[in-house]
Formats: sequence, structure tokens, C-alpha cells
Amino acid sequence: MAISLISSAVEMLDNSADPIDITVSLPTHAADDLIVCFLGFSRNGVVTDWFDDVTGWTREAAVTHTTGRDHNIAAFSHVATSSSTADPTFTVSNYASNTEEISAITAVFRGVDTSTPMDA
Repeated sequence: MAISLISSAVEMLDNSADPIDITVSLPTHAADDLIVCFLGFSRNGVVTDWFDDVTGWTREAAVTHTTGRDHNIAAFSHVATSSSTADPTFTVSNYASNTEEISAITAVFRGVDTSTPMDA
């Protein structure tokens, strides 16, 4: 079976607390679909914040860029066990009550080998 994009969603999330918990609304999915969530934020000043790991999700990548405007980007994946996978809550530690929003892009793929879903 070919891998296909089933659904996707983009969200701008609130950021009024420290640490901040952000719940990402998952798009339509089914059992054995691969869900990939990209989270990121940008701000002026030194970035000391980071997305904490979430139970049941695998951190696939994490990048911090601190030249000029600072950026944090992380990618997490999860193989759905049903069509009602709970919306994940990600925590950003040491957010320091920043006033800028956090972006989340979520994509759902079908036809992925679930034993090695992120195999290069």
C-alpha cells in the first residue's frame, strides 16, 4: 500500500503560563495511522525553553536556533491504536510567560510500516 496523507491541521496555541501545557487537537485518523506533530515557537532573547517528552509519543527531532531571533522546533510521532486517540498535551518548560504563540502542525499518514514508521 502506498503511503498517503489522510488529514492535517494547523493551530496557534495559547501561551499564558509557565510552564505551559498545550493540547493539540488531532485531525481525523484511524488505527495504525502515523500521526506526526510539529511544534515550534520563536522569540527575541535566549531560548531556554523546550518541549518535554509526552508519554506514548516519540521525539523524532528537536532543533534550537539562537542566531538572531531564537527558535525552538520539535517533531513527535505516534502510531494510532484507534480512531479515538486522545489529544496529546505537550509541556514547554521554562517558558517564562512569553507573549508569543506556539504553532502546531499535525499530519496523519496511512500505509506506513508501523514497525518502523519513521524509517529513512
